[in-house]
Amino acid sequence: PRARDIGFCSSGSRRRSTVSRTALLLPLRMPLIRQQAFESRIGRALKSIDVGGLLDPRTGLLNEDAFSRDFETAVTETQTRGAGLSVARIAFAQGSISERMRLDAARILSRLMRRMDFATLDEDGAIVVVFADTDLRDAHAIARRLTSVLKHTMYSTKRDQRLDPHVTGATLMPGDTSLAILARLHTQGHRAAS
Repeated sequence: PRARDIGFCSSGSRRRSTVSRTALLLPLRMPLIRQQAFESRIGRALKSIDVGGLLDPRTGLLNEDAFSRDFETAVTETQTRGAGLSVARIAFAQGSISERMRLDAARILSRLMRRMDFATLDEDGAIVVVFADTDLRDAHAIARRLTSVLKHTMYSTKRDQRLDPHVTGATLMPGDTSLAILARLHTQGHRAAS
């Protein structure tokens, strides 16, 4: 019986041996997994301190005040240069994910974004991403790629159900302010959700 638990058995009980091996290895690896998570948390906190508290240490994204200030500056500079600027809002259905999963999604996106882009986790729990020098079509494609990663790496609170993030986008129009773009983005998001 002991040989069967370790995996020296016929192919008929291979599934049981895999489960047994996993059960044996998990307690050995849990301290390393926790240590890596702790290291990441400390790294985000130190990075936030280095930049004067502009980053949210829970997510690695800009806090809402820093996001508002940077977004306003980006809109002004983009209109001066005549370049493109687009914004995407990645939202999850209400109740489909927990707060921890929402923070995990923000952390994943913070690591996948281009260096020239910036984002925040807003008060509604949606992730708002600003794509510099990008038109709406390209921003939508980038946002779809980012949400594809989320779909394939995260599950909803119901184990068998995958997440389905909703993406809405808006682009900078002549004469727009940062508040006008965000208002348009939120209006489109609420229309898409209903």
